[in-house]
Amino acid sequence: MHDQNSCSLDSKASWTTTFYNLLKGILIIPFFILGSTVFLQAQVSSISPYSKLGLGERAVPNFTRSMGFGDASLGLPQPLNLDASNPASYSELKLVALEAGMETGRYRQEQAEPSLTVDNNLSRFRYLSAGVPLTDWWGSAIGVQPLSFMGYRITTSSPLPSDSSVNTIYDYQGEGNLSSFFWSHGVEVAQNLSLGIRAEFIFGSLERNASVDFSERGFFDTRIEDETTVRGLRLQYGVQYQHPLKGQRYLGVGLSYRNATDLDATVSRYQYTTLIGQPLDTLAGGSEQSKAITTPGEFQIGLSYGRQHDELVNPAWAVNLDYAYHQDGAFRDVDGNAPWTDNQSLELGGFMVPRYTFEGLNRSKSYFSLVEYRIGGYLRETPYTVGGQQILDQGLTLGFGLPIRQRNMAPGEVKITSLNVALRAGQRGSLSQGGIQERYLKLFLGITFNDKWFLKYKYR
Repeated sequence: MHDQNSCSLDSKASWTTTFYNLLKGILIIPFFILGSTVFLQAQVSSISPYSKLGLGERAVPNFTRSMGFGDASLGLPQPLNLDASNPASYSELKLVALEAGMETGRYRQEQAEPSLTVDNNLSRFRYLSAGVPLTDWWGSAIGVQPLSFMGYRITTSSPLPSDSSVNTIYDYQGEGNLSSFFWSHGVEVAQNLSLGIRAEFIFGSLERNASVDFSERGFFDTRIEDETTVRGLRLQYGVQYQHPLKGQRYLGVGLSYRNATDLDATVSRYQYTTLIGQPLDTLAGGSEQSKAITTPGEFQIGLSYGRQHDELVNPAWAVNLDYAYHQDGAFRDVDGNAPWTDNQSLELGGFMVPRYTFEGLNRSKSYFSLVEYRIGGYLRETPYTVGGQQILDQGLTLGFGLPIRQRNMAPGEVKITSLNVALRAGQRGSLSQGGIQERYLKLFLGITFNDKWFLKYKYR
């Protein structure tokens, strides 16, 4: 049995072959992606009260493999995998890569005053992407993934000041998500130095509804319905450098930058009164307004230290560290409000394949010596501030890359398939100062298909 990363690659290509690869890749890949966009918009995407603020709960952009080692991947060379965090990494692609992933999770939300505990389950699609090595020095990827999730319901009540026997019930609900359809390129501009760019089209809608109801009949209730549809383009830039060291070791550095960008937004708002649930008079709204949303910029830097192996395409082991600064205080919603604050994050993790990490296992025939074992952790400030305190999100990750054996391959054919599994246990928020504490356990599943396209067979 061979490892999921091991193969013999000959990536030399003429300019004629390069142009053919580029044309075929451009024509084929979009059809692989388009069907997922409808599913992205239709799914229930969040169950967090924190998603009420801004654009909702921001999605981690990484794919399942790097989720297993704490999402730290900016400086990591990935010849077989797609990395959404740094577009410069696509210059390392050696084989065509098709990747898809989803997640499922268990959430417990607690509040101290008044005491309340709520348990929820949630499953959702995470990404669908395809990448092609167009030449030895140029790789491209296209895909779709979520940008943010919104899903909450918050209910409070209080006695009517003029009549304490009547309760006023305030109900706030929201749902929706924003998604990113992206096209990235990574080019090696000098030996071991790559630059990358990611262009993404942001699309989706967010719905917010609020109501004021009275516990007794005879009062007019009020409803407010707000739907924001978002469309627009934004860019991300990346740099990656791999410095070779002795003993097949390397030191990798990755940088990523995204500037603040205005997105087009169409807002539909309605405010009306009801009596016993039946609409009566429209108080405001009834038309669409064109506005803008300012998405914030961010800067990221990452380090990777590891060791290559002659029988592997990916590194045999690596340790990675990423730092990010998000300028979320620059975010502005359609009304010009700034509900977010600037924040930072730190991610640490690593992985290893035992057979190629420990000399004593070089001749092992055990399947488990070929599994890629991953571990990591993260500490993140969120853009949310409650009671003057910034909400923290922290957790530990564990992951596995499970090789799937290929059978009945033709001579010269190269196919590699792996099932990626990641577990994440974490906590967001705290019970202090009337806050809400969320504890979660998430399972991420991903599949990676690698193939060598454009083979030309010769017969004698």
